[in-house]
Amino acid sequence: MQRMTNWIAMFRKRTTELKQRTVQVIQQARLLDLANDAIFVRGADDRISYWNEGAERLYDWAKQKAVGQSPHDLLSTEFQPLTALAGCGREAQSLAS
Repeated sequence: MQRMTNWIAMFRKRTTELKQRTVQVIQQARLLDLANDAIFVRGADDRISYWNEGAERLYDWAKQKAVGQSPHDLLSTEFQPLTALAGCGREAQSLAS
């Protein structure tokens, strides 16, 4: 019986902590929405998990459309191959000398 009581107490404590962290994250997200800068968060799955109002204004994509998308697909990002960039540092150094 004591083990069950301990487990319930631990469960309640973790639930309370989770609720507090959720409130904290919501408050932080509200602060990010006040920023004029475009801010978005990309998860480990390379999908947008947060998109603030500054990003909506700059990129003209609503949060509802952006969240869950790949930022590269959404923004039509193009990258140069790494081989094209490999010598840039050395060239820039030799030009500065």
